[in-house]
Order: sequence, then structure tokens, then C-alpha cells
Amino acid sequence: LKASNSGVLDQFGYSGSVSGDTVVVGAYWEDSAATGVNDNQADTAPSAGAAYVFAGVGAASFSPLEQWRQFRFGTTANSGTAADGFDFDGDGLVNLLEWAAGSHPKQPITHQPALVQNGSGWEFSYRRSLAAFNAGTGYTVEWSGTLAAGSWQTIWVTPRVVSTVGDVQTVRATVPAGLGRRYLRLRVTPP
Repeated sequence: LKASNSGVLDQFGYSGSVSGDTVVVGAYWEDSAATGVNDNQADTAPSAGAAYVFAGVGAASFSPLEQWRQFRFGTTANSGTAADGFDFDGDGLVNLLEWAAGSHPKQPITHQPALVQNGSGWEFSYRRSLAAFNAGTGYTVEWSGTLAAGSWQTIWVTPRVVSTVGDVQTVRATVPAGLGRRYLRLRVTPP
């Protein structure tokens, strides 16, 4: 997005908001004296500020993952699919996993997946974003007794949603303990 009358030091993008397919962008130091929609932008009033409204560029134009990137990073281009593997905040979760877990990519996570033994089984709990899930992000709990390639399986894994708070669900997958060791992992696949 670009201002129709861009100028040096206008600070276009100082603030902004997205609603559906409409984006509003503030320019804190814009010099226009225009007071209404589509007024004369040639009239000047030093550092008066302005708000630019762009229709038809929001949700209808972006995938849910691109919308998340736009909201968290301010752009879809600079944080596209190549950035999905980047860990912006250094907390051990790459951007794609931050989106999938409903976390903020610029703040270290305060939650971790949890594994506890409960009777004769293991319970693996993790968080998932409803927006990411509804957009087709895959969440699969797998187990292995050896960690060998090709040994991961989903048989006997029973996932269930245990809570929903806003856009984030907590899911608990139960796996029988069985004989020997059990290694569990959460596989997240992009939409």
C-alpha cells in the first residue's frame, strides 16, 4: 500500500488497522489540509496528519497465514513463506509454529507442549490456533518406540479438544504407554 500523495517524513504506516477487506493506514506527519474523504490533497497544513482508506485489499486478498503475517510483521512480502522457518524472537518456535500455536512471533512463548503419564497412557497436550486449523494447518501427534526413520505412527493416538479460549484451543492426545519406550512428537504441516 502506498499513499496517493506520499512525501518525505510523512510517517505513512505509523498506525493502521484491518477490517475485512478494508485497510486504514495513518500518516502521522502528513502535510495535507484536507478534511474530508477525497478532499484536495494539494492544500497544505504542516504535520496535520492523515488517514488513508484502502478498500478491497484485506481478507479477500490474503490467505489466513498471509493475514497473520501482515498483522504481526506489517507485510506479507518480507515475511512470506521463506520466513516461515525463521525464529524472530529466538524462543525455539519458528514463525509457522508460532502461527499454528496462536503465539505472537515477536514475544517468547509462555506455554510449552506438555507430556504426562496418566495411568496406563501418556497425555500429550499442545495449543493450536483455530484460524490456522480452519485454514488447513495439520496437527498430528505421532509416537515411536525407537526414533528410527519410518517408525513414527498414529495408531492408538486419540486427540480431543479440552479447552477453547478465544482463538486458541488446547488439545490433549492420549497414547497407550505399552511396553518399552514411547517417544512422542507433534507434526505441524502448513495449509
